[in-house]
Amino acid sequence: MAVGCRSPLRGWLGTRKSLSFVDGTAVDRGTRILLYKKPGEDPQIFYSLELKSYAIKKDTFLILQNLQPFLDDDKFFPKAEAKLEQRGKLSLFSVVIEEYPKTIGVEVYVVPAGPPTSHTSPGQIKQKTTYHIVFNSKNEIVGIKSENFQEVMHELIPDAPLLLDKIDKKILKFKDLEKIITDYNQMFK
Repeated sequence: MAVGCRSPLRGWLGTRKSLSFVDGTAVDRGTRILLYKKPGEDPQIFYSLELKSYAIKKDTFLILQNLQPFLDDDKFFPKAEAKLEQRGKLSLFSVVIEEYPKTIGVEVYVVPAGPPTSHTSPGQIKQKTTYHIVFNSKNEIVGIKSENFQEVMHELIPDAPLLLDKIDKKILKFKDLEKIITDYNQMFK
């Protein structure tokens, strides 16, 4: 749900206190979600900080507060929606973030009476970035990207030597993350 937009919502909404089936039109006001069951009626109010999850059709989403997908990166998101991709001993989620880049380009100007100065033009095009996160067996969030893929997989699946061997030999790569998580979870069914 995007702030300020009206969206049909028919599914489950989980808060810190309850799980409710909802059917209506939702309006995200940033700090609260207004759910209108019928036009003209008073809305049911859900406070954003209390929202934990929602499900629509076959898709399940977690609402994550203060997400920092990677500890070695300065990216921080006060609120993010994480879509469940795989469920099991390891649960894989994707988080799609739309953001404006800090800069599109830097132009350098030479000023006759001084040093070169730079002018940075603000980003005008929103970019979508997908972050992959896993909830490990301790229910901790672990961010996975191509740069930390092998190291993180060794931490997440130490009890799967055959999968780790394929990862080390680069038979399985970052692009195979969903398959790896699926295969790993199948081992524990």
